[in-house]
Amino acid sequence: NLSVNEEQGAYFYGFENDTDLVDLKIYNNTHYYDRNESPEILVLNRTPRETTFNNEIFFAVGSGSMGGRANSGPNNTYDTNVYHNIAPPNSESNALTQDPLFVSPGAEPYNVDMQFGRDVLAGYMLSANSPYINSGVAISDNGGLDFWGNPVPNGATDIGAGEFSTETVVSPGATVLTGNLFPEPSAATRVVGATPTTSSLTGDDAATSMSQSFQVDSAFDLKAIFLDYEYDPNSPEDILINVEIIEVANVSASSVVPDGSSLLTITGLSMPELAGGEDAAIVLDSAVTLPANTGSQGYVLRITGGGNPGFEWRRTGGSGSVYAFGQAYEDGNQKIDGARDWILALSETDISAPEGPILGDVDLNGIADFGDVSAFFVVLLSGGYQVEADVDENGTVDFGDVSFLIAFLIGS
Repeated sequence: NLSVNEEQGAYFYGFENDTDLVDLKIYNNTHYYDRNESPEILVLNRTPRETTFNNEIFFAVGSGSMGGRANSGPNNTYDTNVYHNIAPPNSESNALTQDPLFVSPGAEPYNVDMQFGRDVLAGYMLSANSPYINSGVAISDNGGLDFWGNPVPNGATDIGAGEFSTETVVSPGATVLTGNLFPEPSAATRVVGATPTTSSLTGDDAATSMSQSFQVDSAFDLKAIFLDYEYDPNSPEDILINVEIIEVANVSASSVVPDGSSLLTITGLSMPELAGGEDAAIVLDSAVTLPANTGSQGYVLRITGGGNPGFEWRRTGGSGSVYAFGQAYEDGNQKIDGARDWILALSETDISAPEGPILGDVDLNGIADFGDVSAFFVVLLSGGYQVEADVDENGTVDFGDVSFLIAFLIGS
């Protein structure tokens, strides 16, 4: 099992006068606590009894403890467990304290759909260079599968909730850019979806997930995902979402039913608040290939973790579905019987941050705005030259440039 940021701790059992419990086995669980938590693993000074702990990971970003009575109780065994910023019990026979090197821990998706949503928790898998791959003790009758459904061998296993496999898909990193970015389909640019011709409307706060199904008619090297969204007025300032692309057998089904594995999983992606007229591009560090679909087969782009209220994926206006290839889903079910779509575009184009100077960005904060007007006068009075201040690109910095900049900022 995997637990993330449990408020009190991990295990609540053990009473001094209760002798019924015997031969309890606790093994291959991962317990993760961020810096805002100070866990007590055995909660409220519970006394473990007749228990063997093997292949556990107790990980605190800050600090924690095993609990005041972790060393008490009859017939307890601690053997080959990981303690990160948590002191091992005195009776631990093989305390391991190196960083387990998770893939990308820290995201805490809410209301994870355990039917097919576990891949959004892939950041808590061991990475390829973890010191705890094949370092666990053998567990008889181990159940055969790890938390994510990967096979677990009968011999030496990994430590924690996951069993590392070279077949495990580790998704690329991603960068979020904002602006007027939606691509236009062309002969040179393959795009799935596109900016709808209908007007966009406010999206919804979904308790668990918002999803859009789609198809590709030939192998598609996905490089960028374009979204239009807004923040709920009552949402927090920073919104972290999880983005996943999963295979489905029917892109028009009334509910999302996975049919295969996740091809893309990004956890804890920070989505900035958009200004009017802006959209966002999630740019992948490396392309993810989506094989061609046949028949009703396809994919679902699924977003979770945005909170409620929080992230609102904007939908297409009017009635009816504007995309021929799929449907919109809210919390796994079709939105209004398939009569809606979420606004998106998927592109093979490599979108990247602008190279070189940004004209008008005199204060060098990455964007030309009214704050640059004041910075412009500093450059002008110094008599120097700054390429960002030469807005009209005539080779000099003068009042004509500031007039040009102001006209641009007010849209005239």
